[in-house]
Amino acid sequence: MNRKFWMIASASLLTLACAAPAAAADAAGNTVDELVVTGIRAAQQQSIDTKRNADAVVDAITAEDVGKFPDKNVAESLSRVPGVVINREYGEGERVSVRGTSPTLTRTLLDGHGLATADWFILDQQSATRSFNYLMLPSEIIGKVEVYKSPTAALEEGGVGALIDVKTRRPLDLKSMYVAGSLQAAYNEKADKTDPSGSLLFSWKNQDQTLGVLVAGMYEKREIRRDGVETLGYFNSTYNGQTVQVPSLIGSALFRQERIRKGGNIAVQWKPNDDLEVVLTGLYSNFGANNMNENYMAWGSNALGGGGTLTGATIQNGTAVAGHIASTATGRGVVYDAIDRQASTESRDIDLEVKYRLADGWDMRARVGYTDGFGNTDNQPFVEFGAPATFDYDLRGGVPKVHYLHVVPPKPSAM
Repeated sequence: MNRKFWMIASASLLTLACAAPAAAADAAGNTVDELVVTGIRAAQQQSIDTKRNADAVVDAITAEDVGKFPDKNVAESLSRVPGVVINREYGEGERVSVRGTSPTLTRTLLDGHGLATADWFILDQQSATRSFNYLMLPSEIIGKVEVYKSPTAALEEGGVGALIDVKTRRPLDLKSMYVAGSLQAAYNEKADKTDPSGSLLFSWKNQDQTLGVLVAGMYEKREIRRDGVETLGYFNSTYNGQTVQVPSLIGSALFRQERIRKGGNIAVQWKPNDDLEVVLTGLYSNFGANNMNENYMAWGSNALGGGGTLTGATIQNGTAVAGHIASTATGRGVVYDAIDRQASTESRDIDLEVKYRLADGWDMRARVGYTDGFGNTDNQPFVEFGAPATFDYDLRGGVPKVHYLHVVPPKPSAM
């Protein structure tokens, strides 16, 4: 307890010492009346002011906050906000949940308006939902992100869990001829690959600070690999006169993917006076997601469905969690398949907003825009081999285990 007290006290004294006005001396010994220190404190103050001045329960992060971490997209940046949980697919954040609600109940806006997205995975394409895919929003575009956890009349409907407004940078908020960029290289130990990524931003504004133009672009390549053992579904089978659940497929999977994300955004801002502001923004994001999935699987449903037998089973809560499965000579107890998917997704957006102050307390806003999102699997060639097999399996102890006792050399079954 005493140690904690003295640590806090020391930090407070240090803060007071830094904040107190004092005369400083330069290298020549001359007295300097004022000392200005520039850092990230303004960004922290901006986030705090956003929360303090809001009419709702709001959390906010700024571009400087995002720059402290190697976030790849806005979802990973949002994971720093209290109450926000993200789901990761192959190590990268894609969906956002707020306060335990489904990702479909989180509404996402870009500069105050909706943004369309799609999915690269074919099963997600076939079961499209209202959830937003944050793979399409690289962290480089962020000026500020606001998470509204309670509704107001000024916000769009649809955010039962929360509403997230991603605000891009504005040229009049930056210095003229402002250039910022980043260059990174990431090594993936499992894939044994080193991949590059980079971004570049340029912003200009005139001397009167009434007209500004911002252009930004980014590129990222990432090769990933996933090795896993998985159980794919269950089916009903009869064992000793009772109906039990038996695993349909138990597979040893190898997934490899090359991810290429590229895109950019623009902003043109015109503010001739304090009463009028016109902003034109645009965003383009493309995500290439070609992948290869290979799986060597114990095929319990086909083995038993083709006249095979289940013996020595261990039943727990109506499920055969362990046992011995033997297929017939004509049935297939093991299957290998390889699928080569050529997939991609992209999002486009353009928006024009006009703000005009009629009088004190009276503001008028007009907005028009267009957004669309495309997700597609262009080709999906595959090869599959199946063969009779006898195997033991055990689902107890965490990772499923399969021991093959006999496998007949496989024959091609489909292509």
